[in-house]
Amino acid sequence: MGVEIKGLDDIEKTLKKKYSPKSIEEAEKRAVKSAGNMMRNKIATDLDSVRDTGELAIGTDITEPEKVGNKIQSKIYWRGEHRTLAAINENGHYDRSGNWVKPRAVGKASRQLTLNKDLYFKIVKKELDR
Repeated sequence: MGVEIKGLDDIEKTLKKKYSPKSIEEAEKRAVKSAGNMMRNKIATDLDSVRDTGELAIGTDITEPEKVGNKIQSKIYWRGEHRTLAAINENGHYDRSGNWVKPRAVGKASRQLTLNKDLYFKIVKKELDR
């Protein structure tokens, strides 16, 4: 049995005929969760190198994938009271005297997201191929 595919719309139609929408959504969620865990581990490992108590690296977590509109998304966040510390470490801040303070961890999370973008999509593709 052969399938002739001419464009992205035809690919989607063929997949929808072969698999149920629920199974496609479950596969997408599984792929996003797997790749998200990899990204979370990369960020936590990078934050561990500048740790004070290690709470920031340990508190890194990922939400369960959810469907928003027609997209599946998941978010990396910090558990507990460390979310403000994570924002300060990621972006920097002004001290009381008005001077800009640039912590050692400035930009580490966004740098890991940028550096590992290709690996993220490779894991998503690999999980969807299963």
